[in-house]
Amino acid sequence: MAHQITVAAHHHKRNALPHHVKNGTPPNFHVFSLSSMSPPKLRQLDTIERYHATRVYLELDTCIAASARYTTADDTVLTKEILFPALRVVIERHAALGICYDRRPDSKGIAFRRLSTLDLSRIVEFSDRDLQTAMEGQLSRGWTWDEEDMLPLWRVEVLPGNIVLLAMHHGVGDGLSTREFHYSLFRALQGASLPAYSTSVAVPELTLLPGIFHLTSARPSLWETLTMFWNAILPDPWNKPYSTWTGKPYPSTTSPVKPYVRLLSFTPAESDNFTKLCRSHNTTITAALYELAVTTFTQLITALPDAARYKIVFIYVANAFHELLGGESEICNYVESIPCTPRLHADFSWTGAAQASAEFRREKARGPSHLGLINWVAGDFAGFMKGELGKKRRSTLMLSNLGRSDVPAVEGKWSVDRIFFAQADSVAGAVMTMNVAGDGPKGGLNITFTWGEESVEMKFVEEFVSVFEKAVRSMSAE
Repeated sequence: MAHQITVAAHHHKRNALPHHVKNGTPPNFHVFSLSSMSPPKLRQLDTIERYHATRVYLELDTCIAASARYTTADDTVLTKEILFPALRVVIERHAALGICYDRRPDSKGIAFRRLSTLDLSRIVEFSDRDLQTAMEGQLSRGWTWDEEDMLPLWRVEVLPGNIVLLAMHHGVGDGLSTREFHYSLFRALQGASLPAYSTSVAVPELTLLPGIFHLTSARPSLWETLTMFWNAILPDPWNKPYSTWTGKPYPSTTSPVKPYVRLLSFTPAESDNFTKLCRSHNTTITAALYELAVTTFTQLITALPDAARYKIVFIYVANAFHELLGGESEICNYVESIPCTPRLHADFSWTGAAQASAEFRREKARGPSHLGLINWVAGDFAGFMKGELGKKRRSTLMLSNLGRSDVPAVEGKWSVDRIFFAQADSVAGAVMTMNVAGDGPKGGLNITFTWGEESVEMKFVEEFVSVFEKAVRSMSAE
């Protein structure tokens, strides 16, 4: 999930990245022997990382997940004898895959620590589940903190057909990070020679990238701050949240997440037609899907008994800054959310999609400036999150698009495609999430919808997905 706290929309200068981080060649640095002491402390969590650590610990969220299919012309089966050596290469490339928390996740001063070794037999499981069932299972599992038995903040489930499903704590990575994991695994599989098979991997001494708050500053604008307080003090029905449809309220108590997943896949031909159609109307796939989501919500909301009350929906659009902040090809959490409050309207508009696309571009140019409001509650995340329980849900939809998957050009016998991305966050997040991933310039388009029984009735989402799918396929046939 991109971070769902609305903040200022103006540009701030960012601190310069260390030379070694910019160049992607982090040097080794000294650590103490791990044989008789706890894993070495790397750095404290920044504000966003603490936010996610607390959410997961309180069982308000679990993880993000992404799957990919790995195939060869001779139908090689991805066994542990093949996968484990490749995973070792991936672990030796990414510092974020060898870390854990140094104390209870809702504690002050929490820091990342490097683990000494990873036992892949405890991180990787092979199952016979289908992808939808496996995703629902992974999104229902968080991370337990045990000082005596520390595990990394990621895990893998291998499904039939060489589908590799990654689950990752949102405190260490975002959507683009999950895709980078699969890219790294693909590069490793294509390697001329892999390490010998072993379930044990020694964690290398890599520099962990700084958190996003160490690279950029963000302060709420006066207008944004006033709007926040205005909506808080105005009585219903004069405040904006009153007229915003956001499904069920947050649950009154925390409980294990029970997510649901629906997968849509569009053929390369459909994807190509839809992309060309968007370009011909001076817009993007993200903006077109955003506009289509609004019209689909409108169709369903107007059929509700209390439809007259609702005028708008609240949509967060993920906005990633990996390339800008030096996190390209890295596993990190460099994403924010653009808050959007479109009015309900029944007819799809290419003009509206083009306007949304232009606004998203402007937000991208401003840099990661929508993070500042989180500082209002950073002193007591647990108190803030518990205080939200039982109240009106804040948002309708979380829209994330990983973009076109430009698979690394590495020669070898393996191919990778069918990337699906998903996130849970149904307890204290949006009513539902829409997660988009492309399979490259000649590949298909994959969309994952997630929601929870805590956020909306299943019938509503099933109808939403059905209407939405028919609309996209109809437009893709033009």
